[in-house]
Amino acid sequence: MRIAVLGVLLAGLSGEAAAAGELRAVVGLTSYGYTVQVSVNGKQIPLFKGGSSEVVQVFAADHPQKERTVARFHSVYCLKPGRNSIKVEYKEVDASLAVLPMTLYMNSREYSSSVFEFTLQKATSGSFETQFELYDTMPAAHTTQRIVRSPQ
Repeated sequence: MRIAVLGVLLAGLSGEAAAAGELRAVVGLTSYGYTVQVSVNGKQIPLFKGGSSEVVQVFAADHPQKERTVARFHSVYCLKPGRNSIKVEYKEVDASLAVLPMTLYMNSREYSSSVFEFTLQKATSGSFETQFELYDTMPAAHTTQRIVRSPQ
C-alpha cells in the first residue's frame, strides 16, 4: 500500500526532477521488531512506520512538485543544499521479530556511494541523530559517513 501511494506521489516528477539544482535522495530503513519515527531537518516523515524494510524518497524543500502534492506528504520535501540532519527514534516492540542490526542509509542519484550508513547493534529504545551534507553533485572528497551504535 505505501509503495503504491508513494508511486502516485512521485508520478510526473521525471521532467522536473531532471532539472539542475534539484536535491533528492532515498532513505532506507530496516527495523523489524521496532516502531520508529524518522525526521529530516525537523520534519517527521510519517511514511516510515518501522517493523519492516522501508524506502522513502525525499526531495528539496522547495521542489516544484510540492505544490501539487497532497498536504500529508509535504514532509518528504525536507532537504536543503549543504548541512542537513536526520533523527530516528526507535522502540523495540517484539524482541522475537527484531532482526538485528537495525540499519538506516541514504543514497543520492548523484553520489557513487551512500551519503551515510547507520547501524544499531542492539537496543530496546532510544534515538539517534546525525548531521550529513548533501549537494547536487557529489563533492570530490566525499566518503560515506558510517556510524555503528552498540548498547551502552
